[in-house]
Amino acid sequence: MKKVLKFLTVSIMLWACLLGLSSMAFADAAMDFEITSVAYENGVLTAVGKFKNTGDKNIADVTKVDVKIILHNDAGDSKEVANHYFTDLKLNIKPGEAAEYTLTFADVPEYTDATSWTAEEGDWEFTYFEDATAPAEEPAAPAPVEETAAAALDFVITSVAYEDGNLTAIGNFSNTGGKNIDSVQKVSVKIILHNDAGDSKEVANQYFTDLPLHLKPTEFKEYTLIFNGVPEYTDATSWTAEEGEWEYTFFE
Repeated sequence: MKKVLKFLTVSIMLWACLLGLSSMAFADAAMDFEITSVAYENGVLTAVGKFKNTGDKNIADVTKVDVKIILHNDAGDSKEVANHYFTDLKLNIKPGEAAEYTLTFADVPEYTDATSWTAEEGDWEFTYFEDATAPAEEPAAPAPVEETAAAALDFVITSVAYEDGNLTAIGNFSNTGGKNIDSVQKVSVKIILHNDAGDSKEVANQYFTDLPLHLKPTEFKEYTLIFNGVPEYTDATSWTAEEGEWEYTFFE
């Protein structure tokens, strides 16, 4: 009886292992590769290859692929004109997706009587990675809103120039808060020019509106602001700017 029971236990364990291996077989990484077009231009032979992820894992890159190109003419002659290993081709394709890659063969002489081509693709190797998305967990209770999660924006003029009859100023917008900033609805900018004699003149004072930004927290963006109708002051040697009264929209 003990022997029978022991045999049944081993059988059940073996059956469970087989089931486990069977389920793992459906989670294999697999890829297809095919050359779809060949061209000769400016002294270089190129071939477009299509990589398709036919498995269940994300393919990161192709570490090696062997490609041969054979050209044919109307007389029935054929010649292998290229045979090359390509390495480290970045793909990043998910299961079911495909990506095209242009492969370049150097030092291939042109065969002017070639009217068709065939290709041989083989010996490819690739790397894959597991999907990092984990099963969704129960959402945690929202954290209390803190001071650091408020929306905030800094703005400063970094350079001023006069070119082609227009005064231009480059401003730097920085998202210093904890929310995504969508756009600046309004910002006021004054430009003051100075000369070596100590004279100063306010040459521009303008509101700019509806400037799209799309800045995440800690990101920044430069904007070129153009002031029209400002005469050139040839003796100006320095400038200062006053930036103020900006209004902006943000989103979670």
